[in-house]
Amino acid sequence: MSKKATGALLALILTALFLFSGSLTALAEEDLEAVEQTEEAAPQEATTLPEKTVPTTAPQTTEPTTVPAPTYSQFHYPMLTVNAISNYFGKAYAEYTEYTKEVTVTYRLKASKRLMTTRWELVYDSTVLRIDPEKNTPDTVCPNMKGRSAIAFEQDKITFSATDLKLYDFSAEESPFVQIVFSVADNPTQDPLITKVDLTVNELWASEPNPATGYAQDGREFILVSNGLVNEDKHNDEVLVSKLTSLTPANYVEPTYPPTTQDDSTADSAEVTEPTTVPETTVEPSVMPTEPTVPTDDSVSDGVWEPMVKTGRKLVAFIILCIVSGAATVLFILRKREFYK
Repeated sequence: MSKKATGALLALILTALFLFSGSLTALAEEDLEAVEQTEEAAPQEATTLPEKTVPTTAPQTTEPTTVPAPTYSQFHYPMLTVNAISNYFGKAYAEYTEYTKEVTVTYRLKASKRLMTTRWELVYDSTVLRIDPEKNTPDTVCPNMKGRSAIAFEQDKITFSATDLKLYDFSAEESPFVQIVFSVADNPTQDPLITKVDLTVNELWASEPNPATGYAQDGREFILVSNGLVNEDKHNDEVLVSKLTSLTPANYVEPTYPPTTQDDSTADSAEVTEPTTVPETTVEPSVMPTEPTVPTDDSVSDGVWEPMVKTGRKLVAFIILCIVSGAATVLFILRKREFYK
């Protein structure tokens, strides 16, 4: 084949290829226009953000509490305190409320030897405590010496004396040696009162009975107290003595108040801070239209982004491949023939 025929054939083949590629470009442009028209016709989808609720916490408020004022029976101190003292017996005291009307003071004694003689006096404050002679007889003041004793009531003082050679027995138990019942005087001031009851034992003798006569045995006397002074003579060590001082049990108990209880009577006058209520704040959902993003190098097909140059047309690709292959084969054969000529 001549060179002119070969050139013509090649020109024909290239022209066919350009025409075919132009048709493919036109088809691609038609597809892109169809995609753009579909996107314009389709409604825009809105993106809805989830609702967000801002939690609000109301400030804590403390209600003021009012402790009720103490009434007449709620004082934090006793209205009456009685102290019992003595030069021979021990001390004791008790606290009482304003409702106490009577107080009994008792000095008890237990001795291994029998008593022969005693003399004592008791001093008290008659403005606070008073004596009722009917409740304080020789038989009640010292039951173990009843019928053989004498008692006298003076201003703010009681005196007592007893002597018996047949002796008084205090060995069985701690018996009342002095027992006085006081009446509590009225307290118009309503102020707390503290008073004392003071027993002074002036004389206290003990002895042993004579087995033959039953009277006190000569030479076996024990002077425990003389002229108001306690005798520390070792001779008295033979006498075992037990002493006890007591009063009517105390009835005063310190009042206690509830820690944070508001009295109903003062509830109206007490300042109360109302709790502050903050309404919940709700953030409205934001609706933001989603703008379609059109890539510059891609196209859309059935909702999926695909390359602009489509390789999915298998028949067209096969025809182009055959034409190119055929043209290359023809050129190769022509070149071979020219080489061998």
